[in-house]
Amino acid sequence: MKAFPGKILMLAESPFPQDSRVRNEAITLTRMGYKVYVIATRWENQPFNEEIDKVTVYRVSQIDLFKKNPGRVHPLVRSIYYLNSAIGYIFEYFYFSTCCLLLSFYVELRHGFQVLHTHNPPNMLFIVGLVFKLFGKKYVFDHHDLSPELFLSRYNKVGGLIYNILLQEEKICLRLADRVIATNESYKMIEMERGHIKSDKIFVVRNGPDLQNLLILPANEALKSMGKKILVYLGIMGPQDGVDYLLKSLSCLVNQYHRTDFYTIIIGTGDVLEDLKIMSSELGLEK
Repeated sequence: MKAFPGKILMLAESPFPQDSRVRNEAITLTRMGYKVYVIATRWENQPFNEEIDKVTVYRVSQIDLFKKNPGRVHPLVRSIYYLNSAIGYIFEYFYFSTCCLLLSFYVELRHGFQVLHTHNPPNMLFIVGLVFKLFGKKYVFDHHDLSPELFLSRYNKVGGLIYNILLQEEKICLRLADRVIATNESYKMIEMERGHIKSDKIFVVRNGPDLQNLLILPANEALKSMGKKILVYLGIMGPQDGVDYLLKSLSCLVNQYHRTDFYTIIIGTGDVLEDLKIMSSELGLEK
């Protein structure tokens, strides 16, 4: 009989199964024989506990104390917003990390697990990793976002106290982890340089659609009948995702090179969605 691989507890401040990266990793591990538990945030009408595709899910009620992007406002208003949102982020991350710590003890007592797998942000979840390493658990740090750069992109800041704190926090996560998962080779290089860790500790795991569960729909005849090339962006629209550069590029094609042989569809949501709609209108792209 094949040996049971073990039990893994994942922590992610995102909804499950809506977060595709966390979902794909969890389901892949179950297919390999692991038992996977996930602690995630709870959306409206989602139960506290359920099983999805053999993954046992526990959920923490989500709190949202502030708007994560203030839009275009006066510099003084932006400064006040920055202070409030910084405090809000700290409270939100502390709240989620505390809930995860308590629920992790619950999962350990009820089910047991051998590996703790945290998805950032927040990096603050390393505290849970540190506690359970003291009990002999292995710790995996799944590095979704570069938090220092994410901070700079959101607040247009250069360096500063919070930036340096985030750098140190990231270094602790990288050094504490038994294994690090990077989303791409660029992240791996940054992790080696900033965390001073060896390459054999880092594994690059990319994310993509599960072709077995991909629903192929018929083509949209209305769009096809336009006889134009269709450009599509599908994903999250945060300040770090660069969708504003896409709009600027489209504006260049339309207004500078007078190209009219294409149509663009942008699909998704995020903190800067409303700002992008305003920008699209100002650039004359809503036609």
